[in-house]
Amino acid sequence: MVCGVGLALTLTMPSAALQSIACSQSSIAQLMCEVEKGKFAAIDRVIMWKSGELLLDERFTPRYEVVLDETHPETPDQYRYNDRRFHPFYQGSNLHTLQSATKSVNSLGIGLAVRDGFIASVTDPAIVYLKPYSHLFNGPEWSDITIEDLLTMRSGIDWTNPDGDVGYTINHPTTAMEVSDHWVPQVLAKPVIVEPGTAFDYNDGVSFLLGEIIHQATGLRTDKYIARELFKPLDIEEYHWKITPAGETDTEGGLYLKPEDLGKIGLLVLSGGKWKGTQIVPSKWMEKSFKTHIQISAEGEETAYGYQWWISKVGTRRLTAWSARGFGGQFLMIVPELDMVVVLNGWSSDPSSSLALFDKIVREHE
Repeated sequence: MVCGVGLALTLTMPSAALQSIACSQSSIAQLMCEVEKGKFAAIDRVIMWKSGELLLDERFTPRYEVVLDETHPETPDQYRYNDRRFHPFYQGSNLHTLQSATKSVNSLGIGLAVRDGFIASVTDPAIVYLKPYSHLFNGPEWSDITIEDLLTMRSGIDWTNPDGDVGYTINHPTTAMEVSDHWVPQVLAKPVIVEPGTAFDYNDGVSFLLGEIIHQATGLRTDKYIARELFKPLDIEEYHWKITPAGETDTEGGLYLKPEDLGKIGLLVLSGGKWKGTQIVPSKWMEKSFKTHIQISAEGEETAYGYQWWISKVGTRRLTAWSARGFGGQFLMIVPELDMVVVLNGWSSDPSSSLALFDKIVREHE
């Protein structure tokens, strides 16, 4: 990306598509210049599709703004965010960390397991699919938690920091889980302190449990099941997924994809679960995934939550946007009313900056 006199915007499109957005080309070009100059934090890639056409694909010189000085001494290398072998790209490849955007991809995996009959219903108690761990549940209240409660972050499970701690410190339950050899016991040892299904509380542990439910229900490790049932139909051939010491798939934040392959998932979502005319994920699952299950407040946003997907309002017209979001600035954004999919990848501690960029992109195409 080069900014200045004679600016060249990298647009990949047929001439007809170019004419259709000619009125906003200079504005988009200016936005991309601002990204290059660092106005929107450390962004590596911006890709946009509209009406099925690739309209924008910009790569930027990687800048790394995530600095976490406080690291648990036992933290495995793959969870040390300052380790350049793993963050933001995997081992020097084009595979980019998705962090918690992984949760949304894994939610599609639950939908596929329902499609295939491995999971009878999301209204089933989660413990039905976690029988090998029945001796580990902390209290009878666990039997009241449904799979849907996990999907919508309404589990009621205590996942709070010790008193006085703020954010992902070395004492946070997620950190404790990531440094442990056995993740499942770490989650199941937590008490249920709120009635399941009643209150939103963001919890990395329940997203990991959803992956383990896929494993137990299908008999395949979750990364392998999703690769077979989702990635293969989408022609996604390269990926990396972090595996825990006990051999389970990290479905709370361990997936790496090429940004363009993350875009394929967005296009699948935009088409209601279809890919090249074939229904991959059931349409009913897609409808439930993007239904507002609970309204929440998040940094001033008008935000709701579905099945591990965020639902928000964007642009001057306050259009509905569905998004997968991950630490460091990983975003897959879908705006159905504009027939638009946007991928943003980066490595910044200021995700609001990426959201501001997305909002500006939307405003240019409303």
